[in-house]
Amino acid sequence: MRRSASRSRARSGLLRVDQERLNTGVNRDLRATLKAAHRDKILRLWRDAELAESVLLQISDADREAVFVSSSGQARLNELFRRVQRRRIGCNAVRTVVQQRDCMKRLRGNGGSRSALRDEGIGIMGDYGSHRHIARLLISARVAPAVPGAGKPVVEMDGRFWSLASPEDPVHRAPALPSHSHSAASSDHVDGPRRR
Repeated sequence: MRRSASRSRARSGLLRVDQERLNTGVNRDLRATLKAAHRDKILRLWRDAELAESVLLQISDADREAVFVSSSGQARLNELFRRVQRRRIGCNAVRTVVQQRDCMKRLRGNGGSRSALRDEGIGIMGDYGSHRHIARLLISARVAPAVPGAGKPVVEMDGRFWSLASPEDPVHRAPALPSHSHSAASSDHVDGPRRR
């Protein structure tokens, strides 16, 4: 198996290995390598398969440095969500940035990034059914009140219509996200994406 986290690609194959098919030297990790003459005998399972994006490897050096400049795990996570928007940020990236126990607590409302960034207009959707419905459109992004007739996809949250903010849009406090503990029939119901 070979993978490239920076390219988000992987390849894998099977081969029954014996000493005849291996090079005589070993590398520093004491792993032997396959002789070039036997590489065509590998049964390819997949080639250039897509891996989950490694966000921390794919952001710019300047953004990565800005994220890690603070000694506070909460401040680092807030900066990550400011700088990386409209992309999925997985749990491993959150753990790496926070470097604390119960790192997911730093993400939630009630003092975490979700509440800290709301005044900056940034909504952070989680892996809850009510949030996934919104995230089909928004993921982690700055939002603005929807403008009728703009032709942008919109969602209804917190009693208003919202769409992705453009750089020119003024900053608005982000809407409260629907509760993940209520059923879709509750008052927290979110209407499906539509165009206005």
